[in-house]
Amino acid sequence: YMNEIISTSKFNRYDKCILELISNIIHLNTTTKNPAFKEEKEVRLVYQTLDTGRYEYPESSSIKDLKYRISNNQIISYYELGFPKDAVSELILGPNNKFKESDIVNFLQYNGFEHSIKILKSKASYGA
Repeated sequence: YMNEIISTSKFNRYDKCILELISNIIHLNTTTKNPAFKEEKEVRLVYQTLDTGRYEYPESSSIKDLKYRISNNQIISYYELGFPKDAVSELILGPNNKFKESDIVNFLQYNGFEHSIKILKSKASYGA
């Protein structure tokens, strides 16, 4: 879609370079993490599409339809991705997390995570 806009518009070489740079910065922002959080061994799945008309996927796909949620006064789009429940073995809570462990355990059980999941507090701070 972006390529179509670029090819049909009066983008010059400079504009294309700026657009490419912005795209790369956005990608880096979603795929990088502060080294202080290395202990969390977080895996990030990033699905990026420039085809904004592609909102539906085959039933067999792990990626489901585009959904929206509101967080911090922003509308955030996301895709649900199915995965086996036993893929989660531990949760590391961020330094500012205020949830009680019992509430997290209840939430996990309510959502079908019947197996034992370790719940840990992060040793990192956001100021690191």
